[in-house]
Amino acid sequence: MTDIAYGLIKGDVHCYEKLIDEYTTYVIAIIRKLAGTKLSNTDIEQLTTDVFVAIWQVRENIIPDKLKICIAKITKSIVINKFEQIGEGGL
Repeated sequence: MTDIAYGLIKGDVHCYEKLIDEYTTYVIAIIRKLAGTKLSNTDIEQLTTDVFVAIWQVRENIIPDKLKICIAKITKSIVINKFEQIGEGGL
């Protein structure tokens, strides 16, 4: 996990692809836990993509030992933003 994080920080696209491969299931699980049945599969796929784009955008600020926590926080933030957009307010 820390190898992926260090690679991300350096902008290594291979590490980014590895991150996506290894953490997509984790991100989807968080989204489903937070959203329940309120989102379609298409929405979940889009939010998952949004999470990984956001991770790439903040990669230089990632603390390698806290990668999984970072992923969870970004995922939660993106889900909350989605619910605010669709007028659901809170989870």
